[in-house]
Amino acid sequence: MESSYSLWLLPRHEGHNPTSLDPNDPGNTKADPWAGQAKYARAMAYTCFALIALAALHALARRFLSLPRSFLALSRYFAYKPILPSRQQRRASRRETFLRRAIDVRLPVLGVFIFLTAFMAGFTIWAFIIKPYYRTDSTYGSPPLALRSGMMALGLIPFVFALGSKVNFIAMLTGSSHERLQVFHQWASRFVLFLATVHTIPFMYQPLHEGGVAGLKEYYFAESINITGTVAFAMLFFLVFSSFRSLRNWSYTLWVTVHVIVALVFLAFMFIHCQMELTSWRYLWGAAALYGLSAFLRIIRSLNNSPTFLVCHAQLEAVPGGITRIRLDTTAAWSPGQHVFLRFPTIRPLSNHPFTIVSLASPNGTTPSTMVLMARQRSGLTATLYQRALDCGLTEGKEPGDEEETMGLRSEHSTITVPVVVDGPYGVSASAADFDEVLMVAGGSGITFVVASLLDFAWQWHRTRTERGQKKLSVFWSVKDEECIEWVKDQFEAAQAIIPPQSLQLTIHISRSGTEASPIGPQGEEDGEVDKTFSLAEPRPQQAHEGCDGDGLIVERSNRRANVAFEVQEFVKGISRSGGENNRTKKRAAILVCGPHSMSEVVRAEAANMQLDLLKGRLDQISELKVLSEHFGW
Repeated sequence: MESSYSLWLLPRHEGHNPTSLDPNDPGNTKADPWAGQAKYARAMAYTCFALIALAALHALARRFLSLPRSFLALSRYFAYKPILPSRQQRRASRRETFLRRAIDVRLPVLGVFIFLTAFMAGFTIWAFIIKPYYRTDSTYGSPPLALRSGMMALGLIPFVFALGSKVNFIAMLTGSSHERLQVFHQWASRFVLFLATVHTIPFMYQPLHEGGVAGLKEYYFAESINITGTVAFAMLFFLVFSSFRSLRNWSYTLWVTVHVIVALVFLAFMFIHCQMELTSWRYLWGAAALYGLSAFLRIIRSLNNSPTFLVCHAQLEAVPGGITRIRLDTTAAWSPGQHVFLRFPTIRPLSNHPFTIVSLASPNGTTPSTMVLMARQRSGLTATLYQRALDCGLTEGKEPGDEEETMGLRSEHSTITVPVVVDGPYGVSASAADFDEVLMVAGGSGITFVVASLLDFAWQWHRTRTERGQKKLSVFWSVKDEECIEWVKDQFEAAQAIIPPQSLQLTIHISRSGTEASPIGPQGEEDGEVDKTFSLAEPRPQQAHEGCDGDGLIVERSNRRANVAFEVQEFVKGISRSGGENNRTKKRAAILVCGPHSMSEVVRAEAANMQLDLLKGRLDQISELKVLSEHFGW
């Protein structure tokens, strides 16, 4: 008997019409027929659209409506609560093996975890609850289980490509940013791989069961659709497993280049594999269109960011502590906390590195702004930039007074200018000027995220002439050594000159033992992620204090890591103490954090516990507590 299989079609044997089989056929071919398989891809797409619409409505409600205090607290509890304890506690409870370090899957927060589990479990149950899984004989058609799982995967592919793009309609509708959607991109990709595996196994099992290894070999090489399906599956497998953080951080620039190429190869082979059957190409064309539109809009935005509509020109300056200060003029407009991707064509044309913007945009919006960024020297592009700045003697031979002020940022005139392509800005605003009490927590070079919000807070204070004592801002920065203070010394001085001392407190924790925090942007870029652990529950050690309390500056020196959880707890207690029993005015509080993943995890865990206190009415002086963080460490 001729053996002819298709991943998407019923076999078309000569003289055999699969749509008019004997109704008494034990194979029950009319159950879940091939012609009705398109409904599974359609259901997947409609479900995703519905979820995006709900998220968009929620974003609109947060922006234009005054939501109840209990609703905000409950939703933020699920948005902040980590699933697993800190990495420090996990290391203490079990020994990490090489496999655990290699895979290193980071679970999302509680709310996202519940959402993803329900989504994936629902479609998995739907795929397996329908019978039959197989036809009685392979001549009656392809296994229904394989067909419906494959169509479900097809329906999800356009959303995977959209979620992985920097410019995408999902971020626009939901008011989010591409880096915050990466968790959905990653887990949706893994779910597509799972569905593709369920799609593949029945096509291998049935010929193996009916004809043994020889039957499987005959089936596999009978049609090219099996070969193209194997290549597409291999590409998808590589995309998913090469994206685990330990492998990705080994060489981030190389990983990005390979990841994009392999994704395009996967999409091309999916076109060949599906052979335009049913509605398969609709979803593939949708994925191609979304990715192509994103790339096109990024090119237009990059050209528009330059005053000459070509490339910008950046000045590089080496700063003590291994920092390269990058200054460039651009027509782009940005908000505090946003970031851009920089590509240096004459230095490393393949590297597209993210940097958080330190300066503020021009307030009038009609003249070009001076964008200031800082790159922590590690390896790869950041090391090349720093070395290039040193070689040109950017910190030597300067005349006194050869400086200029730009939005509170002082920069020496650089002797090197390099072309740069600016892609962005991206990210949501981290402005905390609307809050009454603000705590900004930074680890290492994560201070750049905090500095932008600090300058914005000071600028809004100056513009609105806020009364003394009406608002308070505390900054806690944990660094390795004292020379790191030079990174943002000018910005701190600018903020102190505007905000009264009783409303501003700057605390710098210097660890003598020295454990650095994370780099800017996706933690690890080509450099590998630095994920040092911060104390979660230990009491605050005795520190040596020095500085000028009158200016709101405290410098702590300690041979122990910073206790970030204690700082958050003291911040909330301070709000309660300042309110007093007779003051019934509730204050809006915010916590900004940027640093290693363990630092952000501790802050979010503490904030989640305080959301429960808000629900129970224990924090009477606080109307809401919001956490703003830079979502990297993909």
